[in-house]
Amino acid sequence: MFRSDLDVTKASIDANPSTFDFLGVNLKVEKKRFLLVNKYQPPDTNISTFISELFDLLDTVAGRYSILTGDFNCPGVTCDCVDTRLTAVLTCHSLTVVNEGPTRLNYDGSQNKLDVLIEAEDGGHLCDV
Repeated sequence: MFRSDLDVTKASIDANPSTFDFLGVNLKVEKKRFLLVNKYQPPDTNISTFISELFDLLDTVAGRYSILTGDFNCPGVTCDCVDTRLTAVLTCHSLTVVNEGPTRLNYDGSQNKLDVLIEAEDGGHLCDV
């Protein structure tokens, strides 16, 4: 891929969440267009409020092929899954977590999945991650 094949512009997303920060960019790579959203939320965030605000953000970008990535800080009950409430919101929007396994090794040796890469369930653009 060459720079001339890559067109990047800041996306205008009408959302103002209080529990996380995000930045969206519109990408055009060759003839494919998509929205890339990177987000961060602190570990002490109220998960219920975050889930509600994430649902609203996903409603706002619905209809666009979107890839979300970042530190979601929503660990699941095992080291290789995310919180079931996050999974439920993603499923409602036909999205899925692509990356497998834990993404954080804690000082005590325990592991969590905090950083995720998300795309449409039928996307298939992000494989072998």
